Amino acid sequence: MFELPTVQGLTVCELYVVDEKSKNVTLVNQFTTLKSDRFPTAPKKFSVFAILVNGFGEVPLRLELLGLATEEVLLESTNSVRMPDRLTSVRYAFNGLDVEFPADGGYELALYAMDEPLARCRFRLVAA
Repeated sequence: MFELPTVQGLTVCELYVVDEKSKNVTLVNQFTTLKSDRFPTAPKKFSVFAILVNGFGEVPLRLELLGLATEEVLLESTNSVRMPDRLTSVRYAFNGLDVEFPADGGYELALYAMDEPLARCRFRLVAA
């Protein structure tokens, strides 16, 4: 049994870094637009970060990257997070996702718990 969390910002960036001492997170080069000089692109690395709050239990999650023009799923990843109580925030993060984008245009990252959408983040890929 679990309760759906609320997401505080689903962010796409070049990299996230966790300071060993303080455990604070730095998001490096957040973006809403990526450039490429060819399509399909060479594999592009990026990271995803969010903070989950108000949830409870073992929450099954699915991250999906969708091409908006074709509705093609380019990436799907599943895992789960343990939320011990509703007052504890939990970090959800992937560093170094590697995706080959087929064309310029809009893309959407979506985070789901089961089939319930929790957060979405859109970005654009343009020709350089």
